Amino acid sequence: MKKDNEFIPDRMMMCCCVADLIPVGVICKYDKVSELKVDTWVTVEGVIHIGQYMGYDEPQIKVTKISPAEKPKQDYLSMI
Repeated sequence: MKKDNEFIPDRMMMCCCVADLIPVGVICKYDKVSELKVDTWVTVEGVIHIGQYMGYDEPQIKVTKISPAEKPKQDYLSMI
């Protein structure tokens, strides 16, 4: 369950074809989440730590800085 001080910046990743697009991202801890705008591109800087999600340990980011970013030329990431 996402908390008020968390957000997940994500990109779509293609494993095989466009029908296989899935979102990939990392939970970020940030005290100013309410100041972020939905559907905008940002660069996130921070410290990786091990946090909990649904009872499991996972890497998360404690945000130290967020900057506006340009939209990437390619809309999705690809493994191929």
